[in-house]
Amino acid sequence: QNGMNFLTSKTNKNELDELYEHVVVLGIDGLGNFDTKTDTPNIDRIAAQPDTLYTHSAQSVLPSISAQNWGAMLLGVSPDKHGKTNEGIESTPTNDYQTYPSIFRYLRDKYPEAELDSFNNWSAINNGIVEHNLGVNMYSGEDDTLTESIIDNFENSNPLFTFVQFDSVDHAGHASGYQSESYFAHLRAVDGYIGQIYDALDSNGYLDNTLLIILTDHGGIGTNHGGN
Repeated sequence: QNGMNFLTSKTNKNELDELYEHVVVLGIDGLGNFDTKTDTPNIDRIAAQPDTLYTHSAQSVLPSISAQNWGAMLLGVSPDKHGKTNEGIESTPTNDYQTYPSIFRYLRDKYPEAELDSFNNWSAINNGIVEHNLGVNMYSGEDDTLTESIIDNFENSNPLFTFVQFDSVDHAGHASGYQSESYFAHLRAVDGYIGQIYDALDSNGYLDNTLLIILTDHGGIGTNHGGN
């Protein structure tokens, strides 16, 4: 849980040691803990569930840059080991076998037939962090388009593991400033997408057996990353 905001929910389960049938990770790039500074009714209603755990004070790994932090979360080791940088994952496809395998590799080895999905606005994650020889379904697109695809996938498929990276919030932070009105407007929009996904999990019968994780890679000050 290297992101500054980490939330898990296991709905309607009494025993925390029971296995989940599905895991859904919703990553909001550049969120920091700024969901506390604007209206995010969907994140708030998930946080209010009786078996949700959350924190707004976890720290990014350093440097607080996207590739270093998404890499740390997906590969399970710190940036000095995994060596991922923004420039590197954008330009160089992932080796099929990495020194530090991703969560997708571990899942594929344990569940050879399982559906594994990676939905990313920032396509570099699929290019440079997720291994390409695992049969992972990789999608890229704008946040709203990704949301439609994710919901359609829940309605028509049976994924074991779904990873999602929304990027519009971070784009707004760089363009207009973190905690600017444009930044908060994009954050509220992503909160709406999360609500749609959560409702889709519920309506398609996933929610009771799903571990849902909402996390981020970093926050920002001014128009750059950094700070607490």
